[in-house]
Amino acid sequence: MTSQRIIILLLSAFFLISSCDGFLDRGTSDDRFESASGELVEEWNRLAYESTIPLDHPLYTVRGITMMHLAMHDAINAIDARYEPYAFAYKNEKAHPEAALSSAAYQVLRKTFPDYDSLYTGLYTQTLSQIPDGKAKKEGLELGADAAEAILSLRGGDIIHGNPISQVPESDEPGVYQTVPPLDFLYAEGWETLKPFALQSYDQFRNEAPPALDSEIYSADFNLVKSIGALESAERSADETETVAFWYEYSEIGWNRIARRTIDAGQQSLWDTARIYALLNVGLMDAYIAGWDGKSYFNFWRP
Repeated sequence: MTSQRIIILLLSAFFLISSCDGFLDRGTSDDRFESASGELVEEWNRLAYESTIPLDHPLYTVRGITMMHLAMHDAINAIDARYEPYAFAYKNEKAHPEAALSSAAYQVLRKTFPDYDSLYTGLYTQTLSQIPDGKAKKEGLELGADAAEAILSLRGGDIIHGNPISQVPESDEPGVYQTVPPLDFLYAEGWETLKPFALQSYDQFRNEAPPALDSEIYSADFNLVKSIGALESAERSADETETVAFWYEYSEIGWNRIARRTIDAGQQSLWDTARIYALLNVGLMDAYIAGWDGKSYFNFWRP
């Protein structure tokens, strides 16, 4: 999938979510959210991605972290209602925002990635130690846990378990997908049918069919890739080489790191930061689903 298409899918998911009735209609602002920075949101985001890198399963990872950000979004929306809720429709204006947000993140992560529970417990305990005990804190923790359970229940029917590695049927037919050494397997078969988080369907933005193998455009594209993609290509610029290296990384890791560097959470409110990360990761997850749909549907050979 090209970088341009990923960006289009991210933006499409953003506008699809934003166009929901009332989803961009702000309610009355709560001063607690304006005075609190978004750094706590970024701490949970960074920990979630850094802890799951060893999984080497980007679709599973971004699905779990997307649920985390949606739970955080719904938890604080229940305290200061600015948008339509995603999975958790409840109101408790007296609950503590940071307690609710951390409880939502903690519960989703520990249930989705139980092997890293101790890491999540560390940030959770540290955050709660800075919040005064009392009714607001208690209700915040309960509210966050309920928001987490809502999104986990909503996505509970996702067929995602099992070995993500499968074999590719051999074929002598030109154009039919075959493995490319050293990757002699098919990754995440079936994930293209996962219910999207914001898109209306996984094939809503399906790619156009690839060009015919005997067409002029295919020949031109093939020769272009061959000349620019050669290991020691004399036609590839330094900027193009750097771009290749950039896209080698999993998209969700790169885009969330870019977000952390550009949002400046210390200057953004807790609410705005939570909203941005929820939209970003919903877009990333749906881009994966749509991308896998195109790969599966056309079954065309590719690197």
